[in-house]
Amino acid sequence: MSLAYKKLKNKGYVIKSGLKFGGEFRVYEKKSFIKNKHAKYICIPIKQTEKIEPKDIISNIRVTHSTGKKLLLGIIDSQEDVTFYEIDWVKI
Repeated sequence: MSLAYKKLKNKGYVIKSGLKFGGEFRVYEKKSFIKNKHAKYICIPIKQTEKIEPKDIISNIRVTHSTGKKLLLGIIDSQEDVTFYEIDWVKI
């Protein structure tokens, strides 16, 4: 089980597979999961030392946005702490 998964689960989120949406898992707020609503986020956990290409981030944002979700990057540092960053399109 990934560190990002554990941290979100411990904070009360409901976690399901996100492979269909290009991420590791879907993240639901508990109340929306109970009401049979859609996931709020698609989470992609990555280690702080990993490189991620801008085109990959853009691709993931496009998929999550087109499905009514937001991208949640879980950055895992060397002390195995996870910091989450919510990424979404902004219409200007």
